[in-house]
Amino acid sequence: MPRDAEERRLEPFEWNSQESVRYEVAIEVIGEGVAHYSALLDAAEAAGDEPEAERLRAEMAACAEERRRLRATDHEGVTEVLRKYRELLRAPGDRDA
Repeated sequence: MPRDAEERRLEPFEWNSQESVRYEVAIEVIGEGVAHYSALLDAAEAAGDEPEAERLRAEMAACAEERRRLRATDHEGVTEVLRKYRELLRAPGDRDA
């Protein structure tokens, strides 16, 4: 019998080391997305661009929510995160802000 609520919520699943690494990379890349938006937010605030700053705060919150919802068993979700954030972090112009 499970010892605590956390154990009761875990469902058995099979995965290999490659899937494990992909999940960990997805979590890490979401963190890089937060850092990306944070740098842009600093620049927007310094420029006094409150609408852009608010948009960037919303993007950061969306990243945090995506990280919270991502599950190691969601292989399609992990793949989507890797694709989405790869595009975000390669977006021209944004990294220089």
